[in-house]
Amino acid sequence: MPEILLCGSEGEPFLFENTLDNFGQSTKRRGSVTLSGSDQMFKQFDAPVSNMWVHARLAPRDFVITGTTRGTMIQISSADGGLARIYSSNNSSNPINFRYDVASDNAGTFTEGDSFPHAIDNLFEYDINVTISTTTVANDTLTVSFYRASVLRTRETIVGGPFSLPDRVLFAPRTTNVDEGEISYQDIIVTDNVPTVGMELATLVPDAVGNYSEFSGTYADIISEGYDSADVITTATIDQRESWTYATPGFTIGEKVLYGVAVTMVAQTDVGGNVNDFESFFRIGATDYDGGGVGADNIAPAGYTTFFTTNPSTSAPWELAELSTLETGIHSI
Repeated sequence: MPEILLCGSEGEPFLFENTLDNFGQSTKRRGSVTLSGSDQMFKQFDAPVSNMWVHARLAPRDFVITGTTRGTMIQISSADGGLARIYSSNNSSNPINFRYDVASDNAGTFTEGDSFPHAIDNLFEYDINVTISTTTVANDTLTVSFYRASVLRTRETIVGGPFSLPDRVLFAPRTTNVDEGEISYQDIIVTDNVPTVGMELATLVPDAVGNYSEFSGTYADIISEGYDSADVITTATIDQRESWTYATPGFTIGEKVLYGVAVTMVAQTDVGGNVNDFESFFRIGATDYDGGGVGADNIAPAGYTTFFTTNPSTSAPWELAELSTLETGIHSI
């Protein structure tokens, strides 16, 4: 079954203690996560997939290049090395030349692909699709497709390998030099077998406490922009719930369809082992619809996304009007 592996309009599942700026702010988005210097957003998934899609909006920011350092901004990799990337191929400031690169082996060696300009402070959508055929081990087929602004720019197929299946994604600035090569990211979406071309994320922000307030702390502690470990809600008791409601969305979806609703949390179970896990839930009408455990543990906070392609109360696709009465929350289990 197709699966949304991760979605993070504000970057939380990738980078903790992140800060949003207002670049790219709109009725659908609260801003962008801007990376510079040694900042990275990285996610390794529990299991590899044979058909990975990665989507992001990105913009190069204030480029003051004094050296020659340049490099990878988005990379899809396996446990053995890189498979596809968007790479900065020059040091000029306006426009920046980006390049699509595809692995020539299974050890992170890349073959140069097409290049294209990208002006400073312009947000563009990029999609990368990596598929690997494992019908034969000695001669795997690696196919990588690159899209810019929802248009297919290039597609490369390499027969070789064996290629390991992708299981991780990296987002980074264009250079590791301090105060150089900043990149702003929005709408990060990673899927298994679901094309991301044309997708976008809209962020709903809680506006009031919901039917449940059983955790310590309130919804006011979790609505800050980005993630701050000082702003949390906690419980050391199972079967506790905390929920919140949302303001009426100020955006329209136009000609697009509402593919689903994702509930993302950054969670960690207590060291004492009282709480085994957490799950997201919807409260619709007077009924709670649980999304199932996310697999949280007590080692460190991690980002978890539960994706609902249908309204659990109707088993039908979501309607935009239903978001106005939405109530979601977290349940300790």
